[in-house]
Amino acid sequence: MYRFKSYRFDPTGGRLFCRARPVALRPKAALLLEFLLAHPTEVHSKERLVRAVWGHEHVEDQALFQLVSEIRARLGERDCIATYPNRGYRWGWPVARVQRGRGRSWLIPAATAAVLALGLTLRPGPPDRSDPAAGMSPAMSAVSRAFQARHAGDLDGTIHWLTVAVEANPRFAAAKVELADALRARGDLERAQSYAHDALSDARIVGDHYLEATAHVLLSKLRASQGDLAGALELNAEAARIANDHGHVCAAQVSAAWQQQLALALARPGARPTAARESSILAACEAALESPQSQWLEPPAEDPTQTG
Repeated sequence: MYRFKSYRFDPTGGRLFCRARPVALRPKAALLLEFLLAHPTEVHSKERLVRAVWGHEHVEDQALFQLVSEIRARLGERDCIATYPNRGYRWGWPVARVQRGRGRSWLIPAATAAVLALGLTLRPGPPDRSDPAAGMSPAMSAVSRAFQARHAGDLDGTIHWLTVAVEANPRFAAAKVELADALRARGDLERAQSYAHDALSDARIVGDHYLEATAHVLLSKLRASQGDLAGALELNAEAARIANDHGHVCAAQVSAAWQQQLALALARPGARPTAARESSILAACEAALESPQSQWLEPPAEDPTQTG
């Protein structure tokens, strides 16, 4: 657990809190924040940060900039992450790591904790800096590997690593949403629905409205795949309400795009709603920040027998 100013960050589930109030972060933003907090004294190049978050370097600079901007916006101050022109970024605030043992917890400055960790880690020797998941918690490390597998088009690998993440942290709602969506892509609808409901329950417990909205969208897509378009509309309307009430623009845009597909399917017999082309619903949320709604819309082919 990391503490800085009035915030604490739990790397086992990628959860950020301001005092007792949860602060929503997308999974990739949580990965970036954890990496910066784990190495607070170093200036990290863009290439290194991209590899730490995505697991490869084939990512536009804008994607990293958006994650940095999201963290700054959530924390309310730009100086939480310092920018070094032509060099990269460094964590800008004093940070302490909470160590627990025998029912007690105490604060250790992050620089000291990094040295102590060499003697406490389960791996012999220092972390492997070539591995973007090195030094992360088991759950976040598994999520990082799941992102790599997803980028490589390896659906089975994605499901495997997301399952590992959920087993490492059974309350990891964001990983459950990703896992449910990957299972949906594979056609395993029963397990997908189980994980989606679990994610929704966990999101409600911690008050994470962003994940609550995305879980509703996912459940709506699962309901649509079972042919219940009216039920899908109802679930998606709840997603839109939650996203709009709490200012989660990306979730609201994905919900709006899905709502249009559902409306088209209801208005035109035989038309079927098409799931987002991204490989996960959270990836669709990220893309919503930089792409128009129409990216997710695939209206049915025109019926030549109808006019007007």
